[in-house]
Amino acid sequence: MNDRHDPGGTRVITDPGGRSRRQVREYSIEGSGVARRVTASLLRLGSNPHNDVALDHDTVSRFHAEIEARPDGFLLRDLDSTNGTSVNGLRIGEAFLPPRATLRLGDLSLEFAVTQSTAELPLSELDDFHGVLGRSPAMREVFHALERAAPTPATVLLEGESGTGKELVAHAVHRASGRRGPFVVLDCAAVPASLMESELFGHERGAFTGAVSRYEGRFREADSGTLFLDEIGELPPEMQPKLLRVLETREVRPLGGTASHAVDVRLVAATNRNLAREVNRGTFREDLYYRLAVVQLKLPPLRERPDDLRLLVEHFVRAALPDEPARAQEIIRGISSHNWRRLGGLPWPGNVRELRNFIERTLILSGGPIQSAHIPVHEARETDSPPAGMEVDLERPFSQLKAETIARFERAYLFGQLNRHDGNVSAAARASGLDRMNFKRLLKKHR
Repeated sequence: MNDRHDPGGTRVITDPGGRSRRQVREYSIEGSGVARRVTASLLRLGSNPHNDVALDHDTVSRFHAEIEARPDGFLLRDLDSTNGTSVNGLRIGEAFLPPRATLRLGDLSLEFAVTQSTAELPLSELDDFHGVLGRSPAMREVFHALERAAPTPATVLLEGESGTGKELVAHAVHRASGRRGPFVVLDCAAVPASLMESELFGHERGAFTGAVSRYEGRFREADSGTLFLDEIGELPPEMQPKLLRVLETREVRPLGGTASHAVDVRLVAATNRNLAREVNRGTFREDLYYRLAVVQLKLPPLRERPDDLRLLVEHFVRAALPDEPARAQEIIRGISSHNWRRLGGLPWPGNVRELRNFIERTLILSGGPIQSAHIPVHEARETDSPPAGMEVDLERPFSQLKAETIARFERAYLFGQLNRHDGNVSAAARASGLDRMNFKRLLKKHR
């Protein structure tokens, strides 16, 4: 049996039959009648019974928080809950969890702990799923789920940052489904709210001003095929119950019409928003969210799948020079190991789309190999966001906000170390790299 480590520190194991599995670390959630050992890549906690961990407590929101297992650790994310989420006494928006931590959801406390146990998750053997490329464990885990889901009629919800390839994945689902009808796309962010019902369900001639002819709508256009609703989070609130009804009945009635029409449509939806968070905010219907998320997949950003960079660069170079395979191969061979490392070290905030545009632009402007001068240097820009988990109030003075931020960090760190060492001040001080008296002085300052 062969194995190798992926960038996240877990292992990819290949058995003698050639099948691959990803070995991941388990963690536990305990407290308030809950005792769970978890290997899932995403765990959602809240008072709604559809959560992975349902918490029956008045101060816990329907979708309160989620824990995402990422290559660089376990990320706890508050989902705009009413009463907030804390880690070791520090209220957070997002934060990576230490190996042991006390979580507080509203007034409910839970204990998080990374265990010594591991579990094995199956991976696809493919590095090309109907045009979607990836050999990293993160993408092969997605491919494994797609292989199981694509042949079924189940609705699929794709979540992920802009540029991660959600439309490409939706098209791959359609091709793998075997459905005979067309693949039809509607970008919900690009259609005015007043025209959305007509775009989805069609209209009869004269149904409204400007309706000079009959229009079937996207659902009927996609009959026997797949309808991809991009940016589903932008769907106007008044349209959400109407879409839900169509998903339940599989019938559409055009505007101005008197008869309903049966449709056989596989729906794939995508969003760069967190729809559970939008449910908490009241901007997205809870029942529609359930109906869309029958199969829910999160596409990893490019920075979390470095194993795929070389594969994607080579693909985009060849795609940009379809009639010059020898030149494409020469350009690929001409990328030095130093430049491969530089490409891999960039954050690529625009993800795969940004990488593709970079390759195409470089080949057009340089006409030759990709040199160091072509590779952008990442610098802070006005559009850059603060680090994950940091909420910055730009209306307040720098010095005041800095002092409060340092105080919150000190309190969370000190009491976190104290909890980790069962209240033993000497042991906590040693682990902190502080002398015992200084540790006690800081504790007293923050009590």
